[in-house]
Amino acid sequence: FRVEWLMIDQRLLAFEAVLQEGGFERAARRLSLTQSAVSQRVKLLEAELGQVLLVRSKPVRPTPAGRRLLPYLAQLRLMEAEARRALSPRQADGPLRLAVGVNADSLATWFIGAVAEVVRDEGIVLDCVVDDQDHTHALLADGEVLGCVSTRADPMRGCAAVRLGAMPYLCAGSPAFRARWFPHGLTPAALAQAPAIVFGRHDDMHEAFLLHHFGLDARRYPHHVVPSSEGFMAFAVAGLGYGFIPEIQARAHLARGALARGWAVAMPAYTLAPDATIPAMTRQIAAAVTTAAAEVDGPVTLTGHSAGGHLAARMACAPVALDPTIVARIACVVPISPLSDLRPLRETSMNATLRIDAATALTESPVLLPRRRGVAAHVWVGGAERPAFLDQARRLGNAWACPVTVEGGRHHFDVIEGLEDATSPLMAALLG
Repeated sequence: FRVEWLMIDQRLLAFEAVLQEGGFERAARRLSLTQSAVSQRVKLLEAELGQVLLVRSKPVRPTPAGRRLLPYLAQLRLMEAEARRALSPRQADGPLRLAVGVNADSLATWFIGAVAEVVRDEGIVLDCVVDDQDHTHALLADGEVLGCVSTRADPMRGCAAVRLGAMPYLCAGSPAFRARWFPHGLTPAALAQAPAIVFGRHDDMHEAFLLHHFGLDARRYPHHVVPSSEGFMAFAVAGLGYGFIPEIQARAHLARGALARGWAVAMPAYTLAPDATIPAMTRQIAAAVTTAAAEVDGPVTLTGHSAGGHLAARMACAPVALDPTIVARIACVVPISPLSDLRPLRETSMNATLRIDAATALTESPVLLPRRRGVAAHVWVGGAERPAFLDQARRLGNAWACPVTVEGGRHHFDVIEGLEDATSPLMAALLG
């Protein structure tokens, strides 16, 4: 026989059902009670708490007191389900259901990978409620979810806040869009004419950026509204507008060439200056390479662009904190438009942020360090790049005695597009 669980007060269940069904009549049908019985249970709960919990409208809405009660009712639901699973696993009512608030960009990029193991192993089903990252906190406050991904660090009463990390965004558009609308860079005049892309009415990232840096508000520039993370990216790729795209998503298309050839691809992020020094960035990438390489067997090839080109090159020369077994698997490195000699940067205004001292320039410049034995190298740079990048690329090629390809017609922002095409010369240099 089956044990019936009555851990939650029946008055609370009636209150919950009325809100979820939008009225007393439908709540009564759901609970197999009369409408007057449901109403009586809610009134008894209100009398005990000394506060009105529901606005008797169509549909029924919670009062401020009712809204404050909802998170605790959700927690009771969770406790009941966990107790049911722990004490009577054979009688548990299927998998545990959890409602979580998450923004669309997180859901489209890192969230699924972060929760997949626990969802699978613990037999959980998720009810993902999507809202802007600045507004998911309100879902938690209203009891609609039991947890949320939020930009707010202050926890609600009865909750805990755990820092997950940072999610960098890039102001991005297609090369053709950039050439048409921003031939002279981001200027107030160009921004007032170029079509922007915004996610929805809660998405104020774009407006805040333009207002802070250029004094433009939402009424002074044209914009598409695209309430889909994948659709947002598709709009930008199609050259229909520009907007703020998560860096992890904006870079993902660069993995297409290697993926098409059957390679696993990792695209690690790292802390930027001034929050990290150059040696700290090198250590972060070494740790990321070690972690990624542990997931698959076979050779490892490395590439990166500009500052990333510097870090890719650093993995190919000592000293760097890489496990010897990982070092032995590095087959090739292709720095693209790399910063190979850090000494000239010490004389620029950027060094106020980079903080490169004489010792760092000597120990972190690939042109001054020997390439590891057995690691092939090929330096890549665009023919239309600034002379400084062409010079840095040639210096590394000379220092390492390796090929240098100057790709005609390519500038600093489109020289990496060859990574998207499995048959491109750049992919041939990287993977053979």
